[in-house]
Amino acid sequence: MSETQTDKTVRSLAMRSSLANCPLVFETSDKLRTLSLYEKEVRKKAFDNFIAAEMRRQQSKLKEEQQIFITQKLEDNPVEIGSRTHSPSSSLDEMTTKFTHAETVDHATALLREQRAASCRKSRINNKLRKASLKHRNDFLAEKVSATKRTLAVLSSKLQTAQQYLLGSGFNESQIENLRSIYGVSCMNVN
Repeated sequence: MSETQTDKTVRSLAMRSSLANCPLVFETSDKLRTLSLYEKEVRKKAFDNFIAAEMRRQQSKLKEEQQIFITQKLEDNPVEIGSRTHSPSSSLDEMTTKFTHAETVDHATALLREQRAASCRKSRINNKLRKASLKHRNDFLAEKVSATKRTLAVLSSKLQTAQQYLLGSGFNESQIENLRSIYGVSCMNVN
């Protein structure tokens, strides 16, 4: 198969696959060397745009997963919202009723107290729900971080295995470093 035939085959496969939006980055190194500066810049911008779009998609997917996880945890472990048996102001109320038994509380003051009590209850409930949601969010993110650590450990071990194989096949360190820089894994520590 000639190189142009290979390029045509790769392009047709890419167009039929789900990676149709992805710029082709798996072309031969000879073809990449012969590209003009303008073509390289266009490809770089297309690749950067593709990466930015994929990052936005991954972020929205993560937010959806996080919200589903939090909702599921709140359904599995509902937040207990008990009423106060003894409010801080009840002792003051008892003292004032003992001393001012003869005074009557007007309707506006009673209504204001009821509104304040309802507002405090609502605030207390919202605070408990917010605290539980943050706890479950932290649990979700901790799970994601541990999964990422496991994935990085597996990738690191595979890179180390590949490096050992290449060294055994006769590659020297400079060639391996060149390969690592081409594929963007030069910053990963495999030793």
